[in-house]
Amino acid sequence: LCIYLASFGSGMGPAPWVINAEIYPSQYRHYAGISTAINWITNYIISATFLTLLDNIGETWTFCIYLAVSVLGILVLWEWLPETRDVRIRGSGSGSGTGTGDFFVARH
Repeated sequence: LCIYLASFGSGMGPAPWVINAEIYPSQYRHYAGISTAINWITNYIISATFLTLLDNIGETWTFCIYLAVSVLGILVLWEWLPETRDVRIRGSGSGSGTGTGDFFVARH
């Protein structure tokens, strides 16, 4: 459990907060609460299922399930999360983008 908490806290845990701060144009940031809700819901699911899974299928398979879900999440983010490096937020004249709305730049 400690390994999971350390991994989640340094990886997927803060991801919604960082993504919300970077990816949405200012006029759409009020929708970012959806990511916050999903973050808390997934925290609850992990907390609610851990002991039950541990008792029913054992430590190895419990962590294998959580590992599989984490790998799936990483693959989804790798494929569909847009790259925001060097993209301007409000048309400030810096970066390679052309202003607000250029957040969904092809990574490939």
